Amino acid sequence: MDNVERPFPLLIVVALYFLFGLSAVVSLFSAKPTDLMSISLLFISYGLLTKKSWALIGFKVVVSIQILAMAFMLLMQLLPGDGGTAQIGLGSFEFSISPFLFNIIFIAYVGFQSYVAFSKETTLYITNT
Repeated sequence: MDNVERPFPLLIVVALYFLFGLSAVVSLFSAKPTDLMSISLLFISYGLLTKKSWALIGFKVVVSIQILAMAFMLLMQLLPGDGGTAQIGLGSFEFSISPFLFNIIFIAYVGFQSYVAFSKETTLYITNT
């Protein structure tokens, strides 16, 4: 079989998932609450690096859940009320930004992940062993 080169966008996603998963593990051992979805990103990043087919399925499931969350978030923008501020946090770092800027960042993040998860290059890389 031909040896397919690892796509660079996939490396970016793996690095982000590793960073987010590591942040969730650190907050697990502190007083801050964490979720198991963020911890599962460590397993997905490991599986994507080692070309496991279950990791590609998990990656697509995570991206699909984020697409649904994005659709819900955009629907919530149609409701009247004060926009307030949005909170972005990574571990112990928290930032307050405008909801419009958060929407732009989240749409770009989910869009990039969707491109990587459902691209032909990623599927070829994972399935070609």
